[in-house]
Amino acid sequence: MQDRMNGRGYSQLILHELDTDTVQTDIEKYVRNALAPLDRISDDQIAKLVADAGVLFIYAATAVRYISDSGFSRNPYGRLQNVLEASGTGPKLKNKAIDELYTVILRAALEDKAIDETERGDILQILHTVVAAQEPLTVRTLSGLLQLDNEDRANTASPELKELAHDAWCFTTSFASNVASASTPHIYISMLPFWPSSRPISRTYRHMFPRLPHADGPAMDMRQLAVLATWSFPDRVRYAAFSPNGSRVVFASKSQLTVVDAYSGRAITGLLHGHTEMITSVEFSPDGTRIVSCSYDKSIRVCDAETGEQLLGPLLGHSLGVYSVQYSPDGTCIASGSTDGTIRIWDAASGEAKLVTEPQEGFGSVIYSIRYSPDGAHIAVGLYNGQLLIRDASTGALTLGPFIGHTDSVTSMDYSPDGTRVASGSDDKTIRVWSAARGDLVLGPFIEHTGRIRSVMYSPNGRHIVSGSDDRTVRVWDAQTGDTILGPLEGHHYIIYSVCYSPDSTRIVSCAGEETVYVWDARSQQKALPAADGCAEAVGSVAYSSDGARVVSGSYRQSDFGRLLASGRPVCLWLI
Repeated sequence: MQDRMNGRGYSQLILHELDTDTVQTDIEKYVRNALAPLDRISDDQIAKLVADAGVLFIYAATAVRYISDSGFSRNPYGRLQNVLEASGTGPKLKNKAIDELYTVILRAALEDKAIDETERGDILQILHTVVAAQEPLTVRTLSGLLQLDNEDRANTASPELKELAHDAWCFTTSFASNVASASTPHIYISMLPFWPSSRPISRTYRHMFPRLPHADGPAMDMRQLAVLATWSFPDRVRYAAFSPNGSRVVFASKSQLTVVDAYSGRAITGLLHGHTEMITSVEFSPDGTRIVSCSYDKSIRVCDAETGEQLLGPLLGHSLGVYSVQYSPDGTCIASGSTDGTIRIWDAASGEAKLVTEPQEGFGSVIYSIRYSPDGAHIAVGLYNGQLLIRDASTGALTLGPFIGHTDSVTSMDYSPDGTRVASGSDDKTIRVWSAARGDLVLGPFIEHTGRIRSVMYSPNGRHIVSGSDDRTVRVWDAQTGDTILGPLEGHHYIIYSVCYSPDSTRIVSCAGEETVYVWDARSQQKALPAADGCAEAVGSVAYSSDGARVVSGSYRQSDFGRLLASGRPVCLWLI
């Protein structure tokens, strides 16, 4: 019986695809009952209202709500006539009737003489934001986004519009095949001139409209990051990582994990328990279905990214804390590096230990970081004693190394996108670039930083290397010559913990031991956007979403911020 239940076919009932006569019979019953208090309404008026609704029950419901507003106390017969006149008598485009009905209701709300200019402005701001949101927004979120001084302003802005906006959102997301209706393209085209050319929306659609005007001037220069959401956690957040498709974010807070929706901040899994000590690294699997984490408690755990259920672990074997963990590019293996000096490779499906590397002799064998090569064939290893190793990812055999050059711990590494080079940053304040095939020093040392290097990263196009340092500066280097091409980029007042490129290589985001995240134009000495304030304390981790549209930052206290990079005051907030 259970097999038959699990194997049953999927069925779906779509209201607006039902038989027209059947739907209109139900709509007529609904309209007659809902408008029964109007004793002067005629059968012809009801028949026309039903005919205009067609198979869209939402049309009838919205019209009834408009006519019966405030218990039929706001000129219901006049409102009925407005609806009937707006619908017209000629042939209609698909969904045109609902557009016309919304227009009538919006005009009535915005032209209401009982509201002042401030309230009218609030209504417009709220509508601009709500219709662009991918998911419904709470009154509290709207107040924060629009910088309203109290929630009452959002809560009292024309109550009838709340239901209208909700109905419109349901209609466009559930009934319309494409929200960008062919009958209202101006709503969407008018946004494009104000959208940064490097962002996905512009890259996808701007070429379709070659005659769009070019927006320039002070308003464009003043665009600011919009804080999309603030998410609180029981303890300080140390790590944050986006899922491969950018739709989810996982946070490591002390010994717990939380997965949230990257658009709404809604908790998907709640707090995930298991580790007994501080989590030191967390990452999504390449397909985004699993999350791997490691901890000072010497273990690795894998959980389901959707349900939070622990799928593997604890994977035990390390004798000391695990500092670094990473999925192989094909998602079949998990590599972990520990302060016990060993690397362990685990089967990502079964959790079986596939191999263990032997530690080097001495305290210098402590592993700070590991990194898979882009093809998954090798693993680069950064050690406490300043050395680098490259091991075969299948056998664990030492392929190259040790690379000798750094005089202090290797804190950060990154492979070039083509896998031919490895960049390393160290506590010795230098950056070095090594041949991944020969192990010799190709570039460096880069000595311009005056503090320890906390973070290095190749640009996705492979042309540049960005670094962040304790000297509070960001620098960008030519990946072929080693020349400084940008920097020092100054503005932070504390140690820079993390730097990250956008997927299109045009921007750099940096975070430091302060309340500010900076976004820099990677092609100039300028900040691409003003400083993004909002974190309550030091920011320790930062990452771009895969589409380049959002930045997530983790602070050393209790909150994180999803930031929509391309929005600011001069233009409306749009969610990609």
